[in-house]
Amino acid sequence: MNTDDQRIDVIVVGTGPGGATVAKELSQRNKKVLILEWGDNAPLTGSFYQGARTLLVPGKSLLLTNQLLALGRGITTGGSTIHYCATCFPVPFEMLKSYGVDIVDEVEEVMNELPVEPLKDEMVGPMSKRIMESAQDLGYDWKKLYKFMYQDRWKPEYKFSHYGDPHRVKWSARMFVEEALGNGAVLMNRARVTKVIP
Repeated sequence: MNTDDQRIDVIVVGTGPGGATVAKELSQRNKKVLILEWGDNAPLTGSFYQGARTLLVPGKSLLLTNQLLALGRGITTGGSTIHYCATCFPVPFEMLKSYGVDIVDEVEEVMNELPVEPLKDEMVGPMSKRIMESAQDLGYDWKKLYKFMYQDRWKPEYKFSHYGDPHRVKWSARMFVEEALGNGAVLMNRARVTKVIP
């Protein structure tokens, strides 16, 4: 799509899980989608340098509370899903239903589309295994959490880090952006949105 001479149906701001999903879904419906992302779209290397550049820049990606607690957010295509551990918690269906919210069908759709399952035993690191075994020895009902990972892509030599996954084992919103681009969407990086004009 050339934005100069074609109509744009939708402008999506940000490429985290929300923006990436909207862009993918709309592009599948043949909408002309322009995606604006403040960060870059450099290939993921898993390096500390790339992680620091996209996650640890004070005032941009690294925010500090009044109590000096740090909150890092990924400023890159895929947003924070590039950096964090892809943990999936069980949905409290009954609690939500008590408020009139029924998302059973939507959760089933997500479970069918994304790679969601507990980690294989061989993928659990030694520190995590030690914590789990200690908790179980103390009588806690500690179970492995579900993860958004393509576990069949994993090899023992692959390291998990907060700096990006070049092996594409861990699902990230960048994958949905790539699907949207394959459907004709356009991604404009280093495009910081400061104001929305109604």
